Amino acid sequence: MKEDGNRAKGAAGGQILYRTRGPISSCILETFFEKNVVDFAFFFSSDGYQFYKAKFRKTQYDSGDPVYGYYIPVKYEVSNSLADARWFRIVFRGRAQIGRIRILYNT
Repeated sequence: MKEDGNRAKGAAGGQILYRTRGPISSCILETFFEKNVVDFAFFFSSDGYQFYKAKFRKTQYDSGDPVYGYYIPVKYEVSNSLADARWFRIVFRGRAQIGRIRILYNT
């Protein structure tokens, strides 16, 4: 995760919105924080208008050598309990970078 060269960078209030062709079962995000880890807020929707907050499991990894300046890697596993959710919203609540997003859905 540490040497991921392509990342989406955001700050508090920023959002990313995804829409899939089929119902979403879960999402996995690999993210990075420079200093303080401030968790994202995650939401699912079946219509793109009414969004419901999602639960997640977080795994924070050791950033390694502090001299090199690695960011703090954090993996989020977001579970969806909303039937037929095709929309996934990520809300930044602090400065962060997202390296990879995997959205698992049925077609």
